[in-house]
Amino acid sequence: MAKSIITQERNLVNYANIVTITVEISDDGDVYGLIATDTGNSIHILGTYPSENMAVSAKNRLIDWLNSEALGVYSVDENGGDDYGE
Repeated sequence: MAKSIITQERNLVNYANIVTITVEISDDGDVYGLIATDTGNSIHILGTYPSENMAVSAKNRLIDWLNSEALGVYSVDENGGDDYGE
């Protein structure tokens, strides 16, 4: 099983296809998105957060998990928390 990310919207994103993970502010400036771009240049919204600090924290936890897990599933939490491998 490859590494998978479950978005806040409960969609699966295969980590093997991800080339970047960034934090971006919405056009309205009221929400921060945790954004993944894949090899096909498609954009996946992994999660949205009310503050930049929460979004950056979620990004850092995701990157830490990806660096430490050989196989597994990561679920992006709405409140900036996380659920480690299932």
